[in-house]
Amino acid sequence: VRLPDLTWIEAEALLTPERIVVLPLGAAVKEHGPHLLLGNDRIIADYLAGRVLAARPVAMLPTLTYGFYPAFLAYPGSVSLAADTQRDVVVQIVRSIARYGPRRFYVLNTGVSTARPLAAAVELLAAEGVLLRLSDVKVVGRSAEERVRQQEFGTHADEIETSMLLY
Repeated sequence: VRLPDLTWIEAEALLTPERIVVLPLGAAVKEHGPHLLLGNDRIIADYLAGRVLAARPVAMLPTLTYGFYPAFLAYPGSVSLAADTQRDVVVQIVRSIARYGPRRFYVLNTGVSTARPLAAAVELLAAEGVLLRLSDVKVVGRSAEERVRQQEFGTHADEIETSMLLY
């Protein structure tokens, strides 16, 4: 269920220690070549969040649309948080929800540079007894990508990411 679609009373009943809470992470404003939208990662994160909701009984938070994307600041419209800021934002979001019961969280991560601040968040929260895991876009779906990819390499605004957005 999407948490924003609930009342606080409904959320209270749902947010148990057994519940897994998912936080999609996808940039709403980040360069993706001259052919893709700045919001490419947010679109993909929202799509993947819908697929997760259809497959698993999780509580879905709204997509976090800002993160650590320093390599893209040379391109107009791109926004990046400092690594520590992204870490702290994720930690604060998780702590906010964990106080109601959940102890297991998953960041549905669509970025590469976001992995380092997220790993730091994992460590901070583990010390508090909260389990945080995240997807690694360089690993998730690799076998499917290898079957269809025609270009030799790439990860950003490449053949695979362009195909994902077009889909």
